[in-house]
Amino acid sequence: MIKSRVLIVADTLFKARALATRLEQHGACEVVGHVTDLASCLLQARTLAPEVVVFDPDSALLRNANARTLILRQHPTLTLQIGVEGPRP
Repeated sequence: MIKSRVLIVADTLFKARALATRLEQHGACEVVGHVTDLASCLLQARTLAPEVVVFDPDSALLRNANARTLILRQHPTLTLQIGVEGPRP
């Protein structure tokens, strides 16, 4: 099975780990990193080459529409997703 490479955006390591756990439980994702700010997101998107960026629904970066626009402008093939569906562990 080919796994999607995922970069997580969350304000805290705790939230990033919770999202990573939920994503990796399904076996279809490989979490390649997590970031907390826009500069790190842009750098890691370039460096780690994820296919998907998953935002914690409470992330401050998610509330910044300009940040999402900039991410997609610099990385137009990325898929941006808010949260993870499914039961919590």
